[in-house]
Amino acid sequence: MKICILFLAFLSAVQCYQTYQARIPNGIRVPDPCNSAVFWPGVGHQKKAGGGTRNPFGITMREVQVQWGRSVCLADSDGDGRTNGEELGDPNCQWAMGGNPPVLSVNLSHPGICEPVNSKACCDKQPWLYCHSTVCNNSGMASASISFGLIITMAIVSFLQI
Repeated sequence: MKICILFLAFLSAVQCYQTYQARIPNGIRVPDPCNSAVFWPGVGHQKKAGGGTRNPFGITMREVQVQWGRSVCLADSDGDGRTNGEELGDPNCQWAMGGNPPVLSVNLSHPGICEPVNSKACCDKQPWLYCHSTVCNNSGMASASISFGLIITMAIVSFLQI
């Protein structure tokens, strides 16, 4: 019984994402800025899977009751120099839910995550984003290196005392 309830809860959450994805052009094709070979289903959230804290695009969409329109299309929610419409394949703001497909379905980018993610300007805007190949927080890397160095030093000292 508990498994059925958990499954239904999960199924309803997945359905919600699909509903929101259908409200923006190319909503099911928004690339993960950390790995463009996969998609980012929680487009309006900081977490790839959705839920929790909203990213700048999610905040913009909340302000307009999750309705795609000219104001959202022309905005640059993530501040990377491309409008939300350009990032989602609707540069002329002509797409409407249930209407014709977006003008473009290639060269898409994430409207809520500043790109390129490894640029100084973008790192400062989204300290919450972590991509394995991108290091934005230099102080975090320094402390990680110090910790690793400390571990090696302690191992050497322990070895020499034997």
